[in-house]
Formats: sequence, structure tokens, C-alpha cells
Amino acid sequence: MMRNKIFALAVALAAATGAMAQDAAADGADIMFGVKMPEPTQLSEEASGLLKSKVEQILGRCGAGAAGERDVFVVEPTVNVGETARTEGLVQNVATLSGELVLAAKNRYDGSVYYSTTVPLKVASKGSDSEAVTSLVRSIKPGDAAYVRFVRNARKKVAAYAAAHPEVFEIPDVPAPAPSPVVIVVVPEAAPQPAAEPAQASTPVAAPPVAESPAPAAAPADIYFSEPGWEASVKSCTYDASTRSIHLVMGFKSTARGDRSNLYTTIRNAIDAEGANYHNFVVDEFYHNYPYGVPVTVNFYIRDVYANPGVVPFIEIGIGNCRVELRNISVK
Repeated sequence: MMRNKIFALAVALAAATGAMAQDAAADGADIMFGVKMPEPTQLSEEASGLLKSKVEQILGRCGAGAAGERDVFVVEPTVNVGETARTEGLVQNVATLSGELVLAAKNRYDGSVYYSTTVPLKVASKGSDSEAVTSLVRSIKPGDAAYVRFVRNARKKVAAYAAAHPEVFEIPDVPAPAPSPVVIVVVPEAAPQPAAEPAQASTPVAAPPVAESPAPAAAPADIYFSEPGWEASVKSCTYDASTRSIHLVMGFKSTARGDRSNLYTTIRNAIDAEGANYHNFVVDEFYHNYPYGVPVTVNFYIRDVYANPGVVPFIEIGIGNCRVELRNISVK
């Protein structure tokens, strides 16, 4: 009789433990986040380092911090600086600066955003504008309920997505940067030449003509939309060797009347000339407004590009539910 009771108690404990594990998995309690700073950023080096430390403190307080550089899930913080009001004091001027902190839970490798939140910031600071922005970042309090709520909701969103897409935990192979070729130039020793006779003063010596190298022809960019009511143009597309990134500047215009505000805008996919996929995409803002007939400029960045490809054959941009395909984008 006693054995039966012990066995029944063990079964009940096992069932309760399994239920608790399922609840924890559903809440995403085992989801951990790294911190990935956006690039490029308008913050100073001091403010950027301080912002990263603040986000790490937020994650650490919630038990959601991961230290690895290749964690799949990351939190990307962005500080948007708003209006500045200045007050003249007897000794020193005081600047009241307002702004907002945007926290986005993302996939490090494909740039997918699972959840984001915006927290308003405001601070009074003495000194220069850069010091005021640093004070704005310093005013972030990692223990505030808004940040705890963000981590909890972000974990739930990631857990829900991962339950349907378990392959998201797979870390893709990151190619190592190609080594720079070492060019060795052998200069043969020149044979002695007799001294040339000085030219007569009355006889002008014409400079040899300089051959001009023809500029490479830029590949035409073709743009396609999955829904009507849009116009777009490529303003510029350049390669930055220092950041190993392609900077694409696009101009979009809504030609259809209707509400096209707060549309999530991002690069969904990009393929190089060899048929390989780029993986690291950044956009200047997560959401954009597209008023009717008003041109809007959006900055996109393709990261981890180790050499100028010359041409990007395919880029897919998402604007809300609209798919924008760009083909044969010339990179300068």
C-alpha cells in the first residue's frame, strides 16, 4: 500500500515538473540575448559604450544576458535624439534634452525583428551637445519596469517563433575574411642612357598625350513592386572598406492615397554575383511613414562584405506587405 502511494506521488511530481518545464518553454525563460550595437551610429564612442553597458545590465537583471559574440538572438538598442531646450543660467547654460530608447529583439544573422519597444528619455545637462547626449544615455535606469516588460515580452515572442521554426537556433557558418593579396613588383635595373641634348629655347617641347581610362559603365538598376502605388529610385550605392559594408540609399514615394504610415522597412534578402546570400542587414529606422506624393529617403546597409562586389544582382526590400525587388545594383 505504501509503495503504491510513493509511486503515485512520484508520478504526480513528474507530471508537475513536466508542466512547469512546458510553461517555462512557452514563456521563453530559457531564451538568452546578446547585445548588438547598430552600425553606423550617430552616438559618440563614449555614449555608444555606455549604451551597450546599460542594455547588458537590463538583460543581466532579468537573467537573460548572454556573453557570446555569435548568439542567435540579440537586443539592438537605438537612441533617437529629440528636441533640445536651452535655458541661460547665471553661471552655465542648461540644456533639457528629450529622446527615446528603441530596443529591438532581433536575429543576429538574418535581421528578423521579433519584438521592439520604445521608452521615452529626458534629461537636463550642462555642457556641449555631445555631453548632453551622453547624459541622456546615462539616464537609462536598467531596473525600470518598462525594460523588465520588454525582456519578458521579447522572450515570449522569440519562443513562439522558435516553436514553429526550430531551425532558427542553427548558427550559420560565417566566412573568414579573404586575405589581402601580396603583390611583389620586380623592377629591372635600367641600362645607362646618354644624356639628352638640351632643347632649343625657341622650340617648345609638347607634353605626351595622357591616355584616359574609360569609366566603367554602371549596370542599370531594375526595380519591381509586388503591389501598385509606389515609385522608387537608387540615390547611391557605395562600398565602405573600413566597415566592410555596402551603403544603399533609396528614395521611395507613395503614389496611392491611403494610410501608409509606420510601415516596417527592411532588407529581406540579397544575393551576390556568385549566388551566395548576404546575411547581415541594417536600416536607419525600423519604421517609416510614406505620405502620399512625398519622397522619403531610406538608408540600408549590407554588412560583412569583404570586398567591393561591383554589382549586386538581387536585393529584396520589404515595406510593410509590399515586396520591392532590385536587380543589377551598381556599387561604387
